[in-house]
Amino acid sequence: MGISGSQHNSGKKPVVLIVGGGYGGIQCAKLLDKTGQFFVVLIDRKSYFLHNIASVRAVVEHDFARKIITPYDRLLTNGCVVQAEVISITDDSIQVYGRNEPIHFNYLIIATGSSYAFPGKIAETDSSKAVDLYNNLQEKIQQAEQILIIGGGPVGIELAGEIATDYPEKDITIVHNQMTLLQPKAFQDKIYVRLQEQLEKMKIKIILNDGIELTDDLLRHKLNYVEGKRTYITEKNKINITADLTFLCIGAHVNNKSIKNGPLISKLNPQTGRLIVNNYFQVDGYENIFAIGDICDKEAKYGYVAAAQAEYVAKFLTLIDKKKPYPKEYQIHQYPLILLTIGRNGGIGQIPNKSGTIIGNLLVKYIKARDIFTSRYRSFMNYKMDSEIENKSAYTNKIDSIQSILSFTEQDARNLLADKQKNGIYMLRQSTRDENKFILSLIKDGQCYHYRAHHAGNGTFLDEKTDSVFYSLDGLLEYYQTDGVRHLRCPLTIPLRGHSLPAFAQRRGVTTALHQAASEGQKDVVSQILNDHDCPDIHCKNEEGNTPLHEACFFGRDDVVKELLKAGASWKFVNKLGWTSLHQAALGNCPTVVDILVNRAQADVDARNPFNLYAPIHCAAACNNVETIATLIAHDSPLRPLTENGETPYDLAIKHNGSECIEKLGKIITFISIQN
Repeated sequence: MGISGSQHNSGKKPVVLIVGGGYGGIQCAKLLDKTGQFFVVLIDRKSYFLHNIASVRAVVEHDFARKIITPYDRLLTNGCVVQAEVISITDDSIQVYGRNEPIHFNYLIIATGSSYAFPGKIAETDSSKAVDLYNNLQEKIQQAEQILIIGGGPVGIELAGEIATDYPEKDITIVHNQMTLLQPKAFQDKIYVRLQEQLEKMKIKIILNDGIELTDDLLRHKLNYVEGKRTYITEKNKINITADLTFLCIGAHVNNKSIKNGPLISKLNPQTGRLIVNNYFQVDGYENIFAIGDICDKEAKYGYVAAAQAEYVAKFLTLIDKKKPYPKEYQIHQYPLILLTIGRNGGIGQIPNKSGTIIGNLLVKYIKARDIFTSRYRSFMNYKMDSEIENKSAYTNKIDSIQSILSFTEQDARNLLADKQKNGIYMLRQSTRDENKFILSLIKDGQCYHYRAHHAGNGTFLDEKTDSVFYSLDGLLEYYQTDGVRHLRCPLTIPLRGHSLPAFAQRRGVTTALHQAASEGQKDVVSQILNDHDCPDIHCKNEEGNTPLHEACFFGRDDVVKELLKAGASWKFVNKLGWTSLHQAALGNCPTVVDILVNRAQADVDARNPFNLYAPIHCAAACNNVETIATLIAHDSPLRPLTENGETPYDLAIKHNGSECIEKLGKIITFISIQN
């Protein structure tokens, strides 16, 4: 049993045990750890987090496995990560293998997830051996001529797409025992049709409503792949399939062994083997035991769902531990989110807005296909995307700003300010002990005084002296400069900025509270922030260059769009890809938002992306968003604007296989031609 990043619970805070270090486990652990309210202990069999969503790319791209396997050691600041195998769970403690004494808890979050066939998931506890397994499989794929994938769920589909992208000459077959790919009736009908079209365009054979008999010889390989030439006969239609490499992308198994060894066995759903939970994710009959992700019997089983549930439970736990009222019950989206990559160049997805918008190659490539969220999760684990240089002297003149701040100690601040004698000279820096603490150092009569602020997440900051909440660190500084602040030694006068603050702490940082509320459609929260004296700049941009209005438009948050426009938000700002808010509405298939922008903000329906000259109607056509095309045309959008490459919306509809758009635009163009 090993411990990484360990701290001691010297303050006797409530102990939160989190069993399982997958997407839900790490999200919940980090959020609770940041509050400083609990002593968080994350327990997992492995010493590393496997970003298994991207595992399909690790079998075709050299050394990509090193990027999806990230140690847990930097995840927590105040708590610790324990590498151990949990063998049983009781009402108030857990038992781990190799330790006689139980580990007690005040709160328990069970996030044990599920097991799945390699390469989707892996049981190897040693990270270096895990990397070797992926690299070895790359060689097998290179040598194989005929590949069979049994199972047409997300892993099977994405695995086929990755292999076909890098090796288009290979003979790839998917066999799936359902009438459609994925789970039937789980998504909008268009998803199934367009997904199959994309795969078949890549010459991938698809056999539906049929299966392969899983013999004992085949099943013994179910946590791996099967090498060697074999001939299979499908069970229903007796189709012969020859393959020299076979993947079994089927049969996820719930990790409930430790639960079965204790009293919580009675809380398992006998049909699914998952824990029965209420709408607060409390296990049936328990107020202090929670279950999230694949182990609970609520909602679809995807990584993003586990993370969303974790965020809810972290918020819930923070409130109930302070004896505050319960928050609203967790809401399940009518249309679940899915983003399926078909190799590096695109895919298909469904957005969980009120209409379940379907998105195609263009957006899926932008959102996910480039690195399948790998850089995001490396950053979440506090690691860089590329291998880190241990010898910091090699960084000469290239140290990034965040590292500069982290190395800037209290004594450094004193020394820097010592040369300045004027009262009110100040500097703001990140704490060397806690990345979520920010220190204001202030000179008064030759003495240096320090004041602490806490980053509570999502661009929200808390002055620890007064418990006042601010929506940016710049806003906190403005508050300190007002006459009403009594706990400072003197008013702030001259800022001393020797080092820039990390992006999330700046007004134009990663994602402010206003961005989050706008994207989630929380109109009341948006109104509260907009009316606050510390409201961030309404045009502040996140790391994608999106303003809050961009976010609200893409996700179809009509009421929030109206609220932002009323407060003076402009639709004209472009993000890093050159999209205005009107383009975002077209990409997200949000025709009512298009109406709002045109009618209330006089948005130009022929606004152009400066990089590729796309008008909003180009975006809608590329994504097969027929309703939005109709709305744009009703607002007098040009029918045949040209992109930088000379493409019309009709050309893009053909290019991206948008059958409905082809029909719609074709009819309109024909009608206009006849009229003329």
